[in-house]
Amino acid sequence: MTGGMLCFAPVVSAENFWRNLSFNTFGVQIGTDVGGALPTKLEFIPKVFRPYPKMYMSIGARTSISLAPGWDLGLEANYKTVEMSADALVENQLAFAPNVDVETGLVQGYLKQYFSGQATMNMSFTMLEIPVYAKYIFPNAKDKILFGGYGAWVMRATFVTDPQVGYTGSAPDKVDVVIQAPSDVTRMDFSRFTSNWDAGIMFGYEREVYQRINIGLRVYAGFKDIFQRDIFPNDDSVDKILEYNMTHMRGSLTISYDLFRTHSWWRDRKNP
Repeated sequence: MTGGMLCFAPVVSAENFWRNLSFNTFGVQIGTDVGGALPTKLEFIPKVFRPYPKMYMSIGARTSISLAPGWDLGLEANYKTVEMSADALVENQLAFAPNVDVETGLVQGYLKQYFSGQATMNMSFTMLEIPVYAKYIFPNAKDKILFGGYGAWVMRATFVTDPQVGYTGSAPDKVDVVIQAPSDVTRMDFSRFTSNWDAGIMFGYEREVYQRINIGLRVYAGFKDIFQRDIFPNDDSVDKILEYNMTHMRGSLTISYDLFRTHSWWRDRKNP
């Protein structure tokens, strides 16, 4: 008899889970992001680095599925632009500048060069971001912790570096060209060599501040280099533009409104 009850218990639990599983919220969301792309290794971040983030409104939709008391599975779709400019003072920064044929538009090779001096950098990424995360709901049914991952389709990207003053050379500390002012000749536009997708992790905090209205803070960290690989088909020894990887890193402020809510174990327990 005891063994029969033990065998029956997980069956009842599974049936209860699937019977109560439901989409318990659907809402709309706006927000803004601060961040951009940074070197994955701290040693490559310039000692003098002054970022100037630009803030744009993001728009999106979100839904959640009630899995168990205190646990939801969240899914979102957000359209956003993350943009940042920066001033930096660098020393012997290595780049492989692609040589592009003007007529065909194909990459014919690259120019290996080191830059030392002052430069500005401008980057912008317009994307459709899809976060998927687990949401733990605290007993007060208002505070939530979010953790999960995201994928993103980068629809448009800009990445331009503009040397202001300094010098370039074919080897560290070698002076081949002296730069006394910014110009179109020294500007390096890597926009066409950026990747069109990204993926990474996210975590955050959210609170229901008023009925159906939530305010949240999130942090996103990408796993993938923002630049394409293997852009130099005739040279297997070089597979990227910079000597280090750059990945997305940003913080987000969100405001959402739940258009409707359906059955939920947790809310039923808190609000019978």
